[in-house]
Amino acid sequence: MSSSSFPDLGGSDVVADTSVLINLDASGHAGAIIQATSGVLLTTKNAIEELLEGERRGYSTATELRTLQSEGLVKVVELGDAEEEIYRSLIEGPAARTLGDGEAATIAYAVRNEAVALIDEKKAKRICSERFNGTHVTTTTDMMLHPNVVQALGPSHVEAVHAALKYARMHVPSERVGDVVQLLGNDRSTECPSLPPSSIAKANL
Repeated sequence: MSSSSFPDLGGSDVVADTSVLINLDASGHAGAIIQATSGVLLTTKNAIEELLEGERRGYSTATELRTLQSEGLVKVVELGDAEEEIYRSLIEGPAARTLGDGEAATIAYAVRNEAVALIDEKKAKRICSERFNGTHVTTTTDMMLHPNVVQALGPSHVEAVHAALKYARMHVPSERVGDVVQLLGNDRSTECPSLPPSSIAKANL
C-alpha cells in the first residue's frame, strides 16, 4: 500500500470540511482516528452549520461532533477579517469557479493560517490547488490509511474504512482506489457506492 499524504504528527494544524466529519462519524472510530493523526482536528463554524442543518433533517453526525468537542478532539474556529476575503472569492462568481459554504471556509482558514485543508470533493481540491498552490490539501482516505491509524485501530481498521465508504459514501481519490480495494478485498469493495465496479475492476488489473 502506498504511503499516506496525510501530514506527520507535530506539523501544521488540520482543518476539516463537513464531509470529513461525516466520514469519520460513519467509521465508528472518529476519536481514535483523530488522536492517531492530528491530535486535535479543527473545523469551521460554517461546516458546523452544515452539520446542524443535517441534524434538522434527521442525521446524527452533529451528536458525535459534540462528543468530540467535549473530549477536546475537535475545535471549532471562526473566520476573521483575514480569511473573509478568500472566503468571499470562493463563494461568489460563476458556478464553475465557486464552492459550497463549508468547503470555501475550510480553504480560506487553511490558506490564511498555514493549516492543512482536509477536504474530499474533487472540485474543491482542484480550485485550492490552482489558486493556493502552497496550501497542503489531503483527504479522509489519506487520513484513514495513515500508518498511525492502521496501528491504532488494529483489527478494526478494515471495518472502519468499510463503514465510512458504505454508510457515508466517502469519496476516494482515483490514485487511492487501488489501495482501498486491496485493503477491503473485492467483496467488501462492491458494497461501497463510492467505489463503482469499473474502479474496482481497474484496481485489480
